[in-house]
Amino acid sequence: MKKQILISVFIAFFAFMTSAAMAETFNGTFSGAFCTFYSNTCLVSEGHIALEKDFVLNTADGKTYFVLNVDRSLKVRHLNDKIRIIGKVKNDLIIAERVQVNKGGKYMTVWNMDAEVKEMNNWYNKFSGG
Repeated sequence: MKKQILISVFIAFFAFMTSAAMAETFNGTFSGAFCTFYSNTCLVSEGHIALEKDFVLNTADGKTYFVLNVDRSLKVRHLNDKIRIIGKVKNDLIIAERVQVNKGGKYMTVWNMDAEVKEMNNWYNKFSGG
């Protein structure tokens, strides 16, 4: 029962956050949050990546955004790729609805919130017997 309540609260939080504004599109690249904050060149080496706690989206117009609901591992996989994020923004925080990566001149969806929520519900139902 606690897990069901926790999942419901999680879904309600994201539904509230995403309903507050219209979705926008952001284009840029992921880089390490610390090296971006300190305006250092972000190295793409295993040692440097391991030290970064999170990664941010840097856009061509010089803005930096934290993407709150996308896992660090996905950001690491796509360091220095051209990224497009469709989502809601508040200050410098994005709640992503979709993450797309440019491969061969075409943007391909690599993550979307609907699939993530569906997977969480399937996981819960599988282990809760519901």
